[in-house]
Parts: sequence; C-alpha cells; structure tokens
Amino acid sequence: MVTEPAATGPFLSTVDDGTGPDELTWALGKGERALAAGDPAASRPWFVIAYQAAGERGDAAAMARAALGLGGVWGTGDRSTTGAALQRSRLRRALDARPADPSLVRRLRGRLAADRGDPGPVLDLAREARAAGDHEAWVDLAGLAHHRMLGPDHAAGRHRLALDLVAEGAHTGRPAVQRLGLMWRTVDLLLDGDPRADAALAELRASGPSDRHDAAGTVVRAVDVMLGVRAGRLAWAGDEADRLARAGVAAGDPHAPRWHASQVLAVRWYQGRLGDTVPRLTELAASGSGDDRDAVTAVLAVATALAGDHRRAAGALARLGGGDLGRVSRTGTWPLTLYAAVEAAALLGDVETSRTAYDLLLPFADRPMVASLGAVCLGSTHHALGVAAMTLGRPGVAVTHLRRALRANLALEHWPAVAMTRWRLAEALDPVDGPEEAAALRTTARQEADEIGLRLPDSGPPPRSGLSWRRGGTHWTVTLGGRTAHVRDGRGVRYLAVLTANADREILAATLVSGLAGDWDGGTPPAPQPVLDDVARRRYQARLAELTEAIETTGDVDRHDRLTHEREWLLRELATAAGFGGRAKTFVTNEERARIAVGKAIRRAIGQLDRVCADIAGHLREHVRTGRYCVYLTDL
Repeated sequence: MVTEPAATGPFLSTVDDGTGPDELTWALGKGERALAAGDPAASRPWFVIAYQAAGERGDAAAMARAALGLGGVWGTGDRSTTGAALQRSRLRRALDARPADPSLVRRLRGRLAADRGDPGPVLDLAREARAAGDHEAWVDLAGLAHHRMLGPDHAAGRHRLALDLVAEGAHTGRPAVQRLGLMWRTVDLLLDGDPRADAALAELRASGPSDRHDAAGTVVRAVDVMLGVRAGRLAWAGDEADRLARAGVAAGDPHAPRWHASQVLAVRWYQGRLGDTVPRLTELAASGSGDDRDAVTAVLAVATALAGDHRRAAGALARLGGGDLGRVSRTGTWPLTLYAAVEAAALLGDVETSRTAYDLLLPFADRPMVASLGAVCLGSTHHALGVAAMTLGRPGVAVTHLRRALRANLALEHWPAVAMTRWRLAEALDPVDGPEEAAALRTTARQEADEIGLRLPDSGPPPRSGLSWRRGGTHWTVTLGGRTAHVRDGRGVRYLAVLTANADREILAATLVSGLAGDWDGGTPPAPQPVLDDVARRRYQARLAELTEAIETTGDVDRHDRLTHEREWLLRELATAAGFGGRAKTFVTNEERARIAVGKAIRRAIGQLDRVCADIAGHLREHVRTGRYCVYLTDL
C-alpha cells in the first residue's frame, strides 16, 4: 500500500475563526496560484497540505483539486516509479470520495485514463466535457490527450485539438489557454516538418516571455536548443541544454531530465562523443520506464557499439520493445528510438533489426525525426531509411532515400544532418555511375563538418594506403581515391581489409586463417603476431571459445551459419595439430594449407571486386602479394 508522506510547511489554524482562511482553503489557493504562475515545484508542498487536510475533513471537492494540482500541467507530476504510484493512489482516492462536481469527476477520470497511455478514453471525456459546456475540464483533458498523441499515428487529431484550444482561449478571453493551444500548434508543425512552424513559434513567443517555467515557456526554450543544434551551434546547444535542465529541475518540471538527456545525446552524437555517455545512459536505462526506457536503451546500443562493446550493444537492441522492435510504443520518443536502432544495427551489421526498422519507418519517410515536444530533431526520416537500406545490402534503394534526405535536411537548415547525409550518400553511390559525385560529396561534407565541429562516422585519420574498407551489414564499402565499390562480406574480403590496414607489413597466412580477420569490422585492426605452435593453439582455443558464445547468443541466421562453419574448421585444425600423446605436431602442414586457402580466397574476392570496379580490383592485383606470408605493398 502506498503511504502518503507527511506534509511540510507552514500551517494556519484549522478552524476558520473569521480572521482569515482556514488551512485547507489557504493551502489550496497557494498551490493553485503557484501552478498557474508556472512554478510546480513551489505548488507541490501546498497541494500535499491541502490533500491531507481535505482527506481528514472529508472534503471531496478540495481533495480532488489537490490531487489534480499534484499532477501538474502535464498530468504526470513525479515521473519516478514511487511518485507515479503515489499520484495514481491520490487520484483514485479522490475519485472514490465522490466529489459532487461533475467537472472534477471528469478530470480525475481523465488523469487516470491518461496514465494508461491510451488517448482514446481521454478524448471521449474531453468531448463529453465540451458538450456539457464544462470549459475547465475540456481544456485540461484536451491538453492531456494531445500530450499522448505525439507519435506519428495521430497527426490529424493533434492538429484539431491544438486549433480548438487556440480558439477556446480567444473566445473566452483566457490568454493562458490560448498560449497552451499555440504551444501545441507549434509542436505539431515541428513534428510534421511544416515550414509554418517558424511563424507558429514566433506567435508563441509573442504570447508571453520564454524565460517563464510554465509549459509553453519551457517548450520554447527546449525548441531553441533544438534549433541551435540544427544551426550547427553544437557547443552552445550543449551549454544551453544544461542551463534549461537546471532551471527545469528547480521548477519541478517532470520533463526536464528527459529533455536534457535527449538534447545532450544529440549533441554528443554529432560531436562524435556518444561513447563518453555510456555510464549515464546505463543509469537512465535502468531507472526509466516505458517509452523513455526504450529510447535510452536504443541510444545505449549506439553508444556501446561505437565504444567497441558489440556484445552489450546487441543485448540493448534485443531488449527494445520487450524483444520486438515493432512493439515499441509510438509516443513522442518513437522517432528517436527507431533512429538509434537503425544506427546501432548498421554498426553491428544487424540485418534483422534493420529490416524491421525500415518497414516501420517507411510510412513516415517524408517526416523529420523530431522527438520530445520538439526538443530534438535528427533530420529527415529518409536518412534513417537510407542507412537501413545500406545495412540490408541495397545501395540503390539507399541512394534514393539519401537524395531525398539531403533535400529535406537542406530545407530544414539542419546543417549537421546535411553533412551526415552527404557522407552517407557518397558511401552508397554506385562507383561506376557516380565516382565524381561521391568525391565531391565527401569533400563538401568534410568542409561542413569542420565548420561546425561535427565528427563524420568514419572521419578518423586516413589509412596509410589510401585504400579504405568499411563494413555495413552483409556488405563492405571499399574506397580508393574517388572510386567506391560495394562487395558482399566474405573471408577473402576480410583478408584484404586486414592486409590494407597493415600496409607494408607481412602477415603469415596461417595468422589470417586462425581468426585475425574472423569478425573484424573495419575498425582498428589487431596487430599481426608471429605464429608458433603453442601460440597458434592458444589462439585457436580462445577463438573457439568466442565462437561458441557468439553462436549461442546471435539471432542472425546468416551470422550463425558463418560462425558455425568457422568453429567446425577450428575443431578440425585443433584435432589435426594434436600428435601422439597430445603433443603438438609440426605446423608445416597447416601453414601450407593456410597459404593455399588464403590465396584462393583473396583471388575470389578480387574477382568479385572486378565485376563492380575494375580499377580497385586492378590496384589490388598489383599491390597484394600472397603466399606463406601475405602483404599489401604501397610502394612498387
């Protein structure tokens, strides 16, 4: 059972002796005035006093007003598990007290219905209130319903509610209601990527000061941070997000921590510092609830993948929607969750997640990825669809989406997203049809990134050889000068990638076969090591343990088959290496077999490249030497 905490604060006489209001009336008035002034933190102690006093006196109407006040403007109040449970208990007890005022009953029922997340019952109560001429309840319930209709499926309904609120405020001469309607109208247009959003934001600013802590003032400041990110003012946006969060926490705004987290994460993502946020993300993922937890968990998957912890990233992806990405709630954080899932899947080569995310996002391709009441914008949804298509090995489809994303991001004047999309488009372009365009896109993207402090996905130091490899799902992107090729993953392709990354260094063929290139994804390559009998055996056994664990945990059928095949090969090699009494055999036979296997695999991979880009294939034939030792030579 949830227990109401003891109230704190000044008390007046509990008896109205004619000298002033009694404790209940005075505390309730103080709380409602503070809440109306946009200071929920100051209002809460008074509402607690009023709620307890009303319960002791059996004043059902005052009890209902206090319970509603404790929910704040958004109807959420304290977002912690304990706080949310306590607020539900207050609302139920107030409703069970049976206040005579039907307006209070509607509002209590609406708050409880909104807590379940479904806007339908809240809308029904709002319509009932409007038909009854209950303006107070209608405004409250319409705002609650709109707040739960921020996902991509409720656009039309949201717009009608916002405009009705604007009209209600204008007709009744209530500026606060009109300002609330203007706030929701601005949010709706931002979610749609509608060019009228700028005018709506200007009208909202004119309706009152943006430095107030009321709902509209907070939204204006959050949108300003988002616009700062779009303008490429990343450092300023990070600092302003911190200031906004401090002010919001001080004012008791339940959204402040969530908005701050999403805004800082967006800034860190564009700055290439998302990996630094793993500890904080881990904490948020453990303490969050519902759609908040899914959004944070998806970003955690990206952060851990960027930090090189692919096992943990895969685990985070697997938890989304309780194991089904399609079950993630379509609330205001849904776009952020799906975008992060796409980026994490690309880093992990997770084809299944990419396919699911692509299908879910496709109906909303022409919308921007805006979340948290306009606090975060990650650019066009076409960008996420293009990244997902690349992971799926469909570069032609990716090019189509990324071209549309580039136009949309330019229209938004979202400069970090523009540079990111140019970079991705260069990766996806067919090397035969567009090598010059790809080179131009890369040059422009680098210039734009340098101007705003943006880190492009693979903008680290260039490889010594001038030849770069980047893995995305089932395919690799190979770049040489202005030429790019996309080739299917395979052992020969991985051997070439490792040799290129270790330019001019001889690597024993047996070392390549023993797992050096096994699951390398194009990041920092492992340093080649000399292979001795005992060393090789230990490497085989360590790799065998890794493969066994990966086979048991992967959900990717193709990856499972690939890992199983490698495990069977290693088992055969270990059996072959064991001589009489378990003593190691000489390694000459294994080295010879490795020499032959690596040579064949590399020749097949170059032949595959030849069908896509003859220039890159010719370059590799000229610069790669195979045999007992293999090497990629930069100077001939």
